Amino acid sequence: MASPQSNANIEPQELRRGILRHCESLRVADAPHYGVYRFARGCKPTYWASAFVAMTRHLHGDLDALGPQQRRQWLDYLIGGQDEETGLYVDPVFRSAERLSNKHTDELLLWHSSTFIMTAVDLLGGVCRHPIRKTRQLFTPEGMRKFIEQLPWKLDPWVAGNWTYDIGCLVGHDWRVTRNQSNLDAMDVFFDWMAEHQNRETGWWDIVGGHKLSHQQYGGYHTLMVYWMFDRPVPRPELMIDSSLSIQNARGHFGGGCCPDMDCADAIVTLSRQYGIRTDEARESMRRLLPWTLGCWDRHGGGFLDWNQDGKGLTGGRNEFGWLQCTAAAGEADPCSDSFRSFTLACISEAVPDTGFEALPWKHHGSFGHCVRPKCLREK
Repeated sequence: MASPQSNANIEPQELRRGILRHCESLRVADAPHYGVYRFARGCKPTYWASAFVAMTRHLHGDLDALGPQQRRQWLDYLIGGQDEETGLYVDPVFRSAERLSNKHTDELLLWHSSTFIMTAVDLLGGVCRHPIRKTRQLFTPEGMRKFIEQLPWKLDPWVAGNWTYDIGCLVGHDWRVTRNQSNLDAMDVFFDWMAEHQNRETGWWDIVGGHKLSHQQYGGYHTLMVYWMFDRPVPRPELMIDSSLSIQNARGHFGGGCCPDMDCADAIVTLSRQYGIRTDEARESMRRLLPWTLGCWDRHGGGFLDWNQDGKGLTGGRNEFGWLQCTAAAGEADPCSDSFRSFTLACISEAVPDTGFEALPWKHHGSFGHCVRPKCLREK
């Protein structure tokens, strides 16, 4: 495996071709539909893996190359997986016994995976077939406040932040299907609650207090994305940037994994551009992050790995939300890392416009999902 130093001179188009090649290697060629993907070689095909690939290919400007039949089959595959009763996507291969994480309940896994699948449907040009009825409990002020307050803030604001992100995504996607004003009214309550409970020192949400700044940031970033989804002004963006910058370590990363690095990079770069603040600090921070990010690319296999241990060799391996069917082994790239590290690289290329990666055909989105861009910064 490569080290960050040996990957320092990657040609941008080579990396893009590698990522797309890795995506194609995960496609189940003999499936009845185009668009059926697995998370790794030993996994069964899942809607979530398919969604990660759709997001990656969209970001790299590759979905436009799809033929109409391929696009239609991919949409049919994903849209057909929605449960009419709940509006969530319940993958037929999901088994509770294969959930390996105690922090992530079955309910959270289904909510969270559904947000990615719905976003993929949007990026492919479709709309979910059914309303997301799971959101109805949030459509009164009392229901929304009660739901937010009972989230696992005491356990970990990072886990709670996944839930707040899911609220925004699912309510937003339900609005796309129904155009029900109750969705937008519910989000007014959501943002009022967040304004009341924001930490005035860090800019994030640590409701019970005492949690590590890194976990406040990783969870709070998910809530930040909801502000962007609904085009709301972000409260105290300077604090968010400053606390994110403070997490960066001597190796240049923000935790090393594809999620933590993206969480901090996106917060720093996007808020800096959105509000015209901390520009020099953002540029320097992203210069330091670039070698680490490139060092997590597996040149041979073409995909990104989750993280690099101390720069001594790519360990890779990812266990997405503790689900066995979204697990890559050590040394194995995966579609989540492809998506999140590609997006991190796109953020870096915005802040540091002399790496060559800014010339890649990055294509950002404004859907209700991960890697959303504020309206003022995304393409028309």
